[in-house]
Amino acid sequence: MIGSDPRLDHLMPELVAVLGSDLRFFRRRPDRRHRIRLAARAEVQEAAIRVGLRPVIPAGFRAYCGLRQIAPGLTHRVIGYAPEGIETDVSEAEAAQAYAFLAPHNAATLNSLVAPSGAAPSPSHDGGRRG
Repeated sequence: MIGSDPRLDHLMPELVAVLGSDLRFFRRRPDRRHRIRLAARAEVQEAAIRVGLRPVIPAGFRAYCGLRQIAPGLTHRVIGYAPEGIETDVSEAEAAQAYAFLAPHNAATLNSLVAPSGAAPSPSHDGGRRG
């Protein structure tokens, strides 16, 4: 999502640092194609600006970032919500599953996850891929 939107100028130093961390992760682990981690504050703000993702996350939930390495040095990021405290030091298969779970998330997803009518789905549940 990093780009030339002037509303993001104040976030760029943190976004660039996070991107660098992700690229180093994949360089150190050439066998990996996916990663899940807590989303950085700047990534949540970026998603709120670009796609209207809700920037205030209710208690008990956190914003997570799923990554898929498309080619060395080229990643695709998705941001979504899951219950606080899920494990992020996971296998490739679990990270790929988490990426698929996070990919379709939007503001409506958050509302359904925190609705009082039921428990939140597990991030290991395959939420489907965005086409």
